[in-house]
Order: sequence, then C-alpha cells, then structure tokens
Amino acid sequence: MPLGVAEGKKYDFRAYLNSAQSIPNTTFTKVNIDTENWDTDGVFDTTNKQYLPTQAGKYFVCGAVQIQDIVAGKLHLAMIYVNGVEHSRGTQIVHGGAGYVSAVVSALLSLDGDDYVELYTYHDIGSSKSLTTGSNITWLAGFRIA
Repeated sequence: MPLGVAEGKKYDFRAYLNSAQSIPNTTFTKVNIDTENWDTDGVFDTTNKQYLPTQAGKYFVCGAVQIQDIVAGKLHLAMIYVNGVEHSRGTQIVHGGAGYVSAVVSALLSLDGDDYVELYTYHDIGSSKSLTTGSNITWLAGFRIA
C-alpha cells in the first residue's frame, strides 16, 4: 500500500518531528511535530503541534514515536490526545539490549470542527532521552473517513 493511502483515502495531513526534542523521565510530554509532509486541507497547525479537523465526522489518526538509548525492561508510550485528554495509547516494553525503540498508536475518533488532536509520549528510562527525528520515524497522520 503506498504511503499516505489507506483503502483509497488520502491522508488529510502527515507531519513529523524535524527538530531535536528531549523527553524527561516519567513525564507525559507533547511531541513537537513541526514539519509537514503534506496537508491537503490545511488541518495541521505546526505552531501549536495540533491536528485541527475542519468538520465533524469520523477520523482515523495514527502516529509513531521513536526514542534513543532505551534499555531492556523499560516502558515507552505513544499516545493520542483529544482536546488535552488521553484517548489512545500504544505501548512498547523493551526486551533485549539497548537501542532505538518505536511506540505506535492509532485511533478511530469522532471529532467536531472545534476539536484538536496531539501526539504525546512517555518513558521510564531514568533520565531525559532524545526523540529520533525524521519523516518516517516520529510522526502523526490522519484523515476523515465519514
């Protein structure tokens, strides 16, 4: 399936983390998604790092967060927040050695034109860690399905 296409639907937007961001230990932190791959309907706000659907409907939203230098036995989360409240959570518990780990999250949402959606992350590694940047590494995307 080509990137940006799911069951014949185009993503309304796809944006990613292009600037370095440090995530404190045991703190729910908004990911500073700051660069758009595309935004067909002008629905992603790079200043506030939010998806702003323009009309009421059902939406599919997904994202991934990759963290550096995570170690075995530790927790890493990616979360979708709607209007400042956690809605969905993707969990990655690290097994094996140290390295880069991605947590992935997706959600089907019923949104109004005044809602906003954000990507958050969390870890319990013991010290601040850097998120991995790049268009296919730490990102958020979504589209209206009905």
